[in-house]
Amino acid sequence: MYNMKLQNIFEKDNIKIEEYTPTVFQPLYKKIDNMYFNKWIRFIIVSLSGGKIYYLSEDSNVVGYCMIVKGKSYRYLFAKKNDIIVGPIYLSQKYRGKGYARLLLEQSLKYYNKKYGFGNAFAYIWRTNIASNKIFLRIGFKIIAQIEVKKYSRKVVISNKSKMDYQLFQLDSKQLTND
Repeated sequence: MYNMKLQNIFEKDNIKIEEYTPTVFQPLYKKIDNMYFNKWIRFIIVSLSGGKIYYLSEDSNVVGYCMIVKGKSYRYLFAKKNDIIVGPIYLSQKYRGKGYARLLLEQSLKYYNKKYGFGNAFAYIWRTNIASNKIFLRIGFKIIAQIEVKKYSRKVVISNKSKMDYQLFQLDSKQLTND
């Protein structure tokens, strides 16, 4: 039985976005994608760090999620105490290309900023993930660096090497509009 502590943050037509506060014993509300070991550990770390998971539903079916965690940690030395890290964002295959990822990202960030506040939002995305790169750029994120994700520690470090696997995106909370 899943923890039913969901907070409705957005609803329009048949679409709903809800905030979930994970716990160590229930790190996710509903499993909707492949949960390999590293991802499972990431969900547990989110629960330990006070992070939030935002679930998007269509017609009461959970089809995607977005994680938001506090930024300052051993993994994100570039972030300050009041910054956040966004991601991963996931949508089930058949729901992609409908604008849901953008809606989920925008609404989650607006709600998080209104309720908890943050300075900057950071995200790191594979260079080759064109769809995700476009979504983040469309809502106002800027690419600020190439980064390296260390293999075992998963530490995210800014690199001066060109053509790294990941790009670091940044959004100042003042850029969010509350329309």
